[in-house]
Amino acid sequence: KGLFHKAVIQSGPALQMATREDGTDTARQVLAELGVGDKEGDKLRSLPADRILAAQGVVQARAGRAPIADRRRFGFNPVIDGTYLPGGPFNPTAPEASAQVPLMIGSNKDEQALFLGHLPWVTGATFDNLPEAMKPYLGERAAEIVAKYHAAQPGLPADQIGLILMGELGQRLPSLQMAERKLALKAADVFV
Repeated sequence: KGLFHKAVIQSGPALQMATREDGTDTARQVLAELGVGDKEGDKLRSLPADRILAAQGVVQARAGRAPIADRRRFGFNPVIDGTYLPGGPFNPTAPEASAQVPLMIGSNKDEQALFLGHLPWVTGATFDNLPEAMKPYLGERAAEIVAKYHAAQPGLPADQIGLILMGELGQRLPSLQMAERKLALKAADVFV
């Protein structure tokens, strides 16, 4: 509090971070990949770094297929400890400590192309297979949502529709939620 007079959040919407339970679950997954028991953490010191990194990669790959809303909870992210990271950061509300700080928040139109554009489910996307590829992110309504976006922009190919949806889920919609929560404090301006 008092360190910032204005703030800009660009392409970084983080409504929720990992809980202690989430962090513990991630650690247990890494230990399991390494064949190390929960009470045998001291064995990590004797393992080669490349083996630990490989186990981390396996766990992170699983986390990468989590629904967008849960992405900051799984994998290797900051963990809410109640002291240094007391909450959310924007869950369930915007932080009171920065209530008086004006905020500008935004995202880029083709945000996810950089991160996902090379993946096989994107490069091989058709309107026949895209709904199934989007299920981990959109759930059972994937086909309906893909169809609505396709109808709204019929000239775009399936890969671009997929990337648009991922940008909406990963950046745009959480950014709007953050802006709404900040605005609800009625203490400072919010610009989107």
